[in-house]
Amino acid sequence: HLSRSRSSLRALPCSMGGDSLSEALRVAQLRPSAQARRDVLDCLRQHRVRAPHTVLEHAPAVLKSLGWLQQDEQYEVLEQLIESAVEMGDTSTAERHFTTLKNKFPNSRRVGRLRGLLLEAAGRCDDAVAVYDELLKAEADGATAMRRAHAIGVTHGPVKRIEELVNVVQTYAQFVPAWKELTFAYIELEELQAAKACVEQLLLLEPMESSHSTLYGEILYTLGTKEHIEMAVHYFSHAVEHCPRSARALVGLCSCLRELRRRGAEVDSEVQAAAIERLRGALAPKAAAAAKALFSDHRD
Repeated sequence: HLSRSRSSLRALPCSMGGDSLSEALRVAQLRPSAQARRDVLDCLRQHRVRAPHTVLEHAPAVLKSLGWLQQDEQYEVLEQLIESAVEMGDTSTAERHFTTLKNKFPNSRRVGRLRGLLLEAAGRCDDAVAVYDELLKAEADGATAMRRAHAIGVTHGPVKRIEELVNVVQTYAQFVPAWKELTFAYIELEELQAAKACVEQLLLLEPMESSHSTLYGEILYTLGTKEHIEMAVHYFSHAVEHCPRSARALVGLCSCLRELRRRGAEVDSEVQAAAIERLRGALAPKAAAAAKALFSDHRD
């Protein structure tokens, strides 16, 4: 886990400034390596730029490099490729890659949205509307059930609230807010293993959501075994990769590396220094001074 975190903390082109995408494209044209192509796709996602032709040019080569591409990023690239293929009218490519996501995340709302896009592209507009209506109905029904669970919790306490929320997620398995609410209800009662299982469901439903990775890392760190903390490094690194100025994820990452070093584990000093430097940049000046004092022992 520690070795994989190194790549997550590299200064990717998308973190450089306004002309980062142009620079990434220039590098990819000069040296069309898998890493250069990956940087282009990453910039497009982070800057929310729609460039379907560019995605179709670079994504297939990146997906062939699965030996070094982390699985969660693989799913992000697949989603990016499917949307671009639909926009360019290449429905065969979109359908082929959609099968991978559908098999992995059959209950995901994002996968359901992609299914609707594919149906629209195939001219099956009525079927697409039915898919969208189903997603909206599940959202509305789940919200009503969750409000009921909250009201019961206020009246009868946290244990009864958890019972009601369990009923909600069993009925509306794709309803992300209910899984979040259940997670924090378990955390409130310090039932961390149950909270961990809930966040795992959130990661299945929304694998590209960095806040889920951060929360999962926090729970793993709190569980406290060396193995859990090593896993937390990976999830905090994933969150930092997709949200480079997330102080919460950076604090979690620095805390994990510091604790592993305290326990005598081998920690890559470059990774630790890069994490601390990013944390200093993400925090306000006064808070950055506090972070410097807190993590100054990384040089020992």
